[in-house]
Amino acid sequence: MKVWEQTKEDKMKKLIALIFTLFAAGNAFALGIGPQLDVTPGFGDGETYCAAGLACSIKMDNQPVVFAVCTDWDFLGNTFDGTLTADWWLFNPALSGTFSIFGGLGAAFGASVCEEDAVLTLAPRAVLGTSWILYDGFSEIFIQAAAQPEARIGTSTDFALKVPVNVGTRFYY
Repeated sequence: MKVWEQTKEDKMKKLIALIFTLFAAGNAFALGIGPQLDVTPGFGDGETYCAAGLACSIKMDNQPVVFAVCTDWDFLGNTFDGTLTADWWLFNPALSGTFSIFGGLGAAFGASVCEEDAVLTLAPRAVLGTSWILYDGFSEIFIQAAAQPEARIGTSTDFALKVPVNVGTRFYY
């Protein structure tokens, strides 16, 4: 028998080891993914903001990290806003069996585009919210708000304070 040849038993053992490895990795890196609704009021440098839209929220099951990709339309400024957020939950105590509160710090990076201008936005975030875990951990419903002081960089630099409020659900895989 040549060294690189394998018996059927050896191949079966490797296949079983691969299956167990994939299941273990799936449990270690389970994700919660789902839609969320955004409403973002704010003000800054003589402007008032009121954006609303949809986002996709992604939470790592075993880590206190939450990402979101937000797309909003600002009705007052007539702009389209795209934002990426990353939040690190500093606390998440359960108040009752499946109901908990959470809070943490994060960052936001985005862009606002209108007919005559485009603006890049950078912001630290402070997040506070509640969540309910349903169906033995398969689903989560959450409500959260964030304080988000933005640096807006475009043809000029200005600052804004926005308060994104989100309601959504995540399904864990």
